[in-house]
Amino acid sequence: MFALSVITVNSDKTRDSIVGTATSRLQLFVKSKSLSKMLESDEVDYEGIAGGKTAVFVVTPDENKHMDPLVSIFVSDLYTYLVDAAAKRESCSLEHKVNFIMDEFANFPRIDSMPTMLSASRSRNIRFMLCVQSLSQLRSTYEADAETIKGSAMIWVYLNSKDLKTLEEISDLSGSAYSTTFLQRMNLGQALVMHDRLPPRLTELSDIDSIPHDKIAFKVPEREPSQYEKEAMKLERMRLEDGPVKEVLGKSVASIVSDSVMDKALDADTIADRLLKNLLFGVSDISSIGLRRYLSEHKDEFYGCSEEICKAYKRVRS
Repeated sequence: MFALSVITVNSDKTRDSIVGTATSRLQLFVKSKSLSKMLESDEVDYEGIAGGKTAVFVVTPDENKHMDPLVSIFVSDLYTYLVDAAAKRESCSLEHKVNFIMDEFANFPRIDSMPTMLSASRSRNIRFMLCVQSLSQLRSTYEADAETIKGSAMIWVYLNSKDLKTLEEISDLSGSAYSTTFLQRMNLGQALVMHDRLPPRLTELSDIDSIPHDKIAFKVPEREPSQYEKEAMKLERMRLEDGPVKEVLGKSVASIVSDSVMDKALDADTIADRLLKNLLFGVSDISSIGLRRYLSEHKDEFYGCSEEICKAYKRVRS
């Protein structure tokens, strides 16, 4: 009421200008009767999202963009709630991890706080998965902030692109191990995975339709590597044949496994998340669900000395 009272003391012209601006902003929520009806009541329980296994699907029509701003508002509002909920806990992080999976991220209206959200979310047990068709699309929406967003993404999964600048950047980030020509001609289902501090890894993603609901596929079906894959594997073998490098990599793997699983307070899901993040390149032929199932059955084998941990790691690989 105090804010509204300021309007009443202004001149008619100023008051009309203020009301006109407010109306244009609020027009988003009254563009259609169905939308107004949907927004009449609140059916989304933020506390439930932070409190356990909950999935919220936000679906907008791709042929009509007038509802896209609502997605940006929802993401910002939910994130604000989750940050407040995390601040109330002694650890300053959520009890259960919350994942934002944002397909066609660069087609949403700009979320001004996104760079800050990405840089501060991990410590609060919040994770973002951003899917874009090209890096140029990301720059078009976020301009200078696009570099901050890219820098905050620790894991990149490249599938396919025809955008030359995207191809060149991916090639440069891989240390020129994969040329732009190779990146354009990758087979369907292939993915180039780049993880912070680890070398790039070319792997194969199983089609979800090929995985039975009652079984987990641990191995990717055997197939003849393409010419480009053979060249990439040859370069990788040449690099690993260097004794000191191989020794350092071996120590790094053992160290990473130890850091990932030595805390006995962690549950199987948390351990699996850490292993998948830190050993993504060593276990890329094992599905996330498969690794989680293994950990739930053999969790105790991952505690103890480094030698026992490495043995358990080899069992996972086999």
